[in-house]
Amino acid sequence: MLSLVIAMLSHQSLPEIELRPGLMITRSCRIKTADKLITNADESGQAGAIRISGDNITVDFQGSVLRGSEKAVEPDERKGTALSITGDNVTIKNATIRGYKIGVAAWKSKNLQIIDSDFSYNWKQRLKSDLKKEDVSDWMSFHNNENNEWLRFGAGIYLQNCDDATIRNVTINGGQCGLMMTNCKRATVEHNDFSFNSAIGVGMYRTTDSKIQFNKIDFCVRGFSYGVYNRGQDSAGILMYEQSSRNKIYCNSVTHGGDGLFLWAGQFTMDTGQGGCNDNEIISNDFSHAPTNGIEVTFSRNYMINNLMMECWHGIWGGYSFESVIDNNQFKHNAESIAIEHGQNNRIMGNTFDGENMGINLWANAEQDPNWGYVKHRDTRSHNILIGGNLFKNIEREALRIRKTTGVDIRGNTFTMIGESLAFEESGFAYPPAGNFIQSDDEQPQFIGNGNTVEAQPKKDGNSSMLDGAGRTRFANILDDQKYKAQWQVRPEVKDKAIKAEEVFWPADKLRGRRYILVDEWGPHDFKSPKLWPREYLQPKTKGAKVYEILGPKGSWKLSRATDGVTLSESHGTVPGFVEITFPAGQVTDWEVVLEYVGEETTDYRGMITPAGKPVQFKSGGFDVPIEWNVRFWNYDPETQDPRTQFEAFDKVRQGNRTATITSRDLNYGWSASPAPGVNNDYFATVAEGEFTIQPGEYIFDLTSDDGVRLYLDGKLIHDDWTYHAPKSERIPVKLGGKHKVKIEHFELNGYSSLKFALVKGGR
Repeated sequence: MLSLVIAMLSHQSLPEIELRPGLMITRSCRIKTADKLITNADESGQAGAIRISGDNITVDFQGSVLRGSEKAVEPDERKGTALSITGDNVTIKNATIRGYKIGVAAWKSKNLQIIDSDFSYNWKQRLKSDLKKEDVSDWMSFHNNENNEWLRFGAGIYLQNCDDATIRNVTINGGQCGLMMTNCKRATVEHNDFSFNSAIGVGMYRTTDSKIQFNKIDFCVRGFSYGVYNRGQDSAGILMYEQSSRNKIYCNSVTHGGDGLFLWAGQFTMDTGQGGCNDNEIISNDFSHAPTNGIEVTFSRNYMINNLMMECWHGIWGGYSFESVIDNNQFKHNAESIAIEHGQNNRIMGNTFDGENMGINLWANAEQDPNWGYVKHRDTRSHNILIGGNLFKNIEREALRIRKTTGVDIRGNTFTMIGESLAFEESGFAYPPAGNFIQSDDEQPQFIGNGNTVEAQPKKDGNSSMLDGAGRTRFANILDDQKYKAQWQVRPEVKDKAIKAEEVFWPADKLRGRRYILVDEWGPHDFKSPKLWPREYLQPKTKGAKVYEILGPKGSWKLSRATDGVTLSESHGTVPGFVEITFPAGQVTDWEVVLEYVGEETTDYRGMITPAGKPVQFKSGGFDVPIEWNVRFWNYDPETQDPRTQFEAFDKVRQGNRTATITSRDLNYGWSASPAPGVNNDYFATVAEGEFTIQPGEYIFDLTSDDGVRLYLDGKLIHDDWTYHAPKSERIPVKLGGKHKVKIEHFELNGYSSLKFALVKGGR
């Protein structure tokens, strides 16, 4: 009690200062409670709106709010850095930061503590992928961060060379990236909420020996439209890149992420075959409902134990994993539970596979690039895999599919109610399969090959050497520890029923299922505001109608207005709920429905709060202007007709006979190969021309290009980016009315190519 009183008196003795532009803090203090707007233009993280410099400093913000922009500013227009920190033993607490590109940036700050704070609703990009189609400009790329390239993605917290940091009880929602760490050691990240960000919850680059535990890191996702595409676009709840090793990932909820956990060894490993993101312990986490992979671990050695992967494309994707342990995990309703190409010396034991399309898929490719550094320096055969003590039930296709893999040891598994055979192609056993129980209502499945199966080696001592390896000894105590036992309990009323994944809740108050990943232009919807969302997979009761779900906080809605001819099945209802919308003649090219919500407090995508009981309008609509495109292609010689440096020669090619022509209603191309018959994969030119008629008003030309592009409106050049570049998104405001002609010139050098154009209403 005495120590508590002394601490309180000590805190009260700290000087109290006001937030102001250019403030430099060099000693411990309290911030006078305020809601302060202080703009900042620095996005290097070095010169924030407020700077903290020195050792042994505690700054208690006492609930103060530091804003980098006005509340209504769109997320992609938010700029600057809020706090820049240098010095050891710095503590930040009770701070709220809004409206910046970077919330907190710390540099070589040992023993940094950031606690009890909220850095939500800072910068995020406007996404161009929509419900109908993906836009490649939304893909993330984390491969390089030696010079802090990750800063371009923004962050709630960005740490570089900050050893022994503690991040606790911090909320970062509604941004693009939550916590990003580079060259950090021994960080403790616990009891935080890094959910509903449009790219990454926690990112690690060359970060080692750290603990990421007891956090909520849900719905960090982009690149997903339910039932249309599930790309993920390299978003993830937890990102581990480039030699991030010996980290402990314990007891986190990481659901509905592009990937749950995305681990890649790094470019150094790709070039030399050395190193990797090795010896990470990934234990007792929920990685369910990932559009791509619950866990992706590649070119590394890791331990995945007691996790839940449900309704993912792959539960675990482990390409080129070696000496890895996959023990005691639960897989439910995934397309493939475990997929590993060119894996070596891996152990898959004690897992449950229930309701999968495919259980375990192991294979080697027919060939690999002989010039690839990794292949030059490593044995990359698919071999020496132990599959033991697993339960496979209700598998639609193969429980095991093993191709071009040798040294397989299969023992002590139970196969029940599996749909097809246990298929082997050009593979061989280390020992004859033993102790496996196979049961099926259909014809009894068998271990089969295709005639090329290698004969099994004789059984020596009754055990694979892997059964008694260091992995089992090292982790046996964890599996018996109550702290790490799985918490994922199915509700009793559905436990023994055949159910769809989205009908299962762990716990009961949590939204489950990929159908609740609602990604719009600002990323994943967080259900803190009302949303009208199409449900194409639900059949309407009324002919010609479409079903929409109304999601958000509990409350009620009523119809405010709708485009003439558009009708709703109800004029009011409750939230959550459903409504049918009917369109004249089956469709409308320009329509809008506006509803009004009244209920609990709401928070919109900008972080703007509306108190409970105050009306909030929300809407849905569509806009489609017919443009008939004529798209022409030419091949060119990059040595003599480079479009950037030899334009006259390049233009002469375009004046000659074209290689191919396409007519299309939609200019929406993403090419990784030839775009049309006769056209090269690389080094081709494109000219697309179209006409349209439109009502007078303000509009936006939404353009994506890779590589060079020029855009003309009625013969006038209005956008010029004649450069070699990755997929780039541009929004070009225009005033239109009547009949117009649009022309797009484009060239591709090499690699991926994209050319996409959309006409949208101004402000959308």
